[in-house]
Amino acid sequence: MASETDWRQSLEESIRKGDPTWSSEPIFNEATGSYYQLARDVGLKNGINWETANAKAQRLSFKGRKGRLAVIDTPELSAWLNENFPLNGVGYGGNTWIGLRYWCRFRQLSWSNSEVHPFNAFSIWDNPWYYRDEVRCGHPADLPWMGVYIVGDTMRWRAVGFRKVMMHYLVEYPAPQSEDTAKNNIK
Repeated sequence: MASETDWRQSLEESIRKGDPTWSSEPIFNEATGSYYQLARDVGLKNGINWETANAKAQRLSFKGRKGRLAVIDTPELSAWLNENFPLNGVGYGGNTWIGLRYWCRFRQLSWSNSEVHPFNAFSIWDNPWYYRDEVRCGHPADLPWMGVYIVGDTMRWRAVGFRKVMMHYLVEYPAPQSEDTAKNNIK
């Protein structure tokens, strides 16, 4: 398993060389059975939007597992990710896309695996819960959804308009579902 020092040094070296993309080695989480990986993509200049990060994550695979933007649905997983991928001090404040979106019209959260995230479920929203600029639900009126990212300095979640870009995204390679698990929709 790669240590935080290893991936930070690797990322810093990649930035020094001007590499447009980078990713850490995937790290296994025993509790979820999933692997997690931090990725960086400068896009055209300052990063990529949530939709692009989601598409890139879905094109990745590791050990036969298809990638997705990370689903962080328990406090234990959040703590584990914070321990293994502390984002403070990572370029651009460490702001990192995760697999959660807020659908403005429906006032509903959903994960990159299409599961609804109930409002009473685990969450660690920053204060304020949305990025303060002119783009948020209702402004402009046609804003369909807001992507959610981890604020690197606070390690809390914040929603932002769908055109906003970040340089980092967190990929999950979920545990394969057994036939019984898939039938019963149990994780």
